[in-house]
Amino acid sequence: MEETIELRELFEIILKRKWLIIVITLIALIIGSVYSIYMVTPMYKSDTTLMVNGSKGLSASDIAASFDLGSINLSQKLVVTYGEIVKSRIVMEQVIERLELDLTYAELMRKTTSQQVGSTEILRISVEDQNPEQAALIANTISDVFVKEVMRILKVNNVETIDVAIPSENPFNIKTTLNIAIATVLGLMLSVFLSFLMEYMDQTIKTEKDVEKHLGLPVVGVFRISLKLQNYRGDQMKDLIVKKHPKSPVSEAYRAVRTNIQFANIDKDTKTILVTSATPGEGKSTTLSNVAITLADAGNKVLIMDCDFRKPKVHKTFEISNAVGITDLLLSGEDFQAHVHKAVHKNLHILTAGRVPSNPSEILDSKTMKQFIEHLKTFYDFILIDTPPVLPVTDAVILSTYVDKVILVCASGDVAIDYAKRAKESLDKVGADILGVVINKINIKSRNHYYYYYYHEKKKRKKND
Repeated sequence: MEETIELRELFEIILKRKWLIIVITLIALIIGSVYSIYMVTPMYKSDTTLMVNGSKGLSASDIAASFDLGSINLSQKLVVTYGEIVKSRIVMEQVIERLELDLTYAELMRKTTSQQVGSTEILRISVEDQNPEQAALIANTISDVFVKEVMRILKVNNVETIDVAIPSENPFNIKTTLNIAIATVLGLMLSVFLSFLMEYMDQTIKTEKDVEKHLGLPVVGVFRISLKLQNYRGDQMKDLIVKKHPKSPVSEAYRAVRTNIQFANIDKDTKTILVTSATPGEGKSTTLSNVAITLADAGNKVLIMDCDFRKPKVHKTFEISNAVGITDLLLSGEDFQAHVHKAVHKNLHILTAGRVPSNPSEILDSKTMKQFIEHLKTFYDFILIDTPPVLPVTDAVILSTYVDKVILVCASGDVAIDYAKRAKESLDKVGADILGVVINKINIKSRNHYYYYYYHEKKKRKKND
């Protein structure tokens, strides 16, 4: 079973990076094509073959003397010897002089090869050149000069030409199809390797599996944002999308979080819920605000408390005043009812943070703050508390000891696994009861996603009606 899961994960990585793989493979294919067609100098090869007869031209006494060795074996040994004569300086320089070639002996040597064909008595002379006619001419000239030099040196006429060289129609060094195929395969292998390397280097929380694997926590909400739905995303989802676009797929996802909270409140013992994140910018305030609206829409009396005394945001989200808030109430002891905002949404009340204090941690870590939260519980079905992120400051950890449940928001692809682990460990050390994790900002390109389908099908039906 584990092997199946691992194999599936490999395919998921490939699908996730499919455009990278496609682009790199196409680039490799283009490079291979350009290299084969435009960058490789075409070279042509022409061959001439000669037959060596060891007994031809020898006297009867010489033939009888060598009979024990066998005339065929003698011929085969002569082929090796003759192959060296072909590449000798005396042969090469005569060819250069006869054809008036603008080549040195070394250059002509590099163009010429001579070899025995298998274990036969045949010697093949091959010449490579950019000009197919010249390659054939040089090969035939080498053959002629070689035969004459054998007769002159060895005083025998035992070499005969079998095939003369003819100009080749196709270059031997350009295999366009093969080169393109090799380049494409190499590009594919490189792109897949880079995909796995990028996935390995990307040590961030990205999916539900990452949360379960690294944090060991349940996922209570997943916000998959289709690129087709960026009209509803706003600026990094800072808008009240549940209020502005209640039928959008993102709003449906917020209602799923509400359902999980309601299940946790079956015994009516979950009233206060703290919403935080490991690091800034993960969408905790937005998540809290939208979930609060869904709870209020379900008929619950809900209070939002902005306890982020360092960078309060709730008043900006709901466009309300922050002149008097929680810090002012704690210091003055006034009744909260006079300063709670009640007109923002049906069944939803808000207590803003108030003025930013110089000692936020001390205010939060006080008996007065704990008693204040307990007092508010008698008025509301749910109290959602916004706090600073866990890692930079201790505010969220302190407040987590006053509430019934904690929701940890993780931005997909933004928060490092190590940071998320450290945030969970900090909450665990004080005995915080973590309800689960909300994964935020997952980009989904597929049109097959349920929420995308659900929303747009309803929109189509409404348009047709």
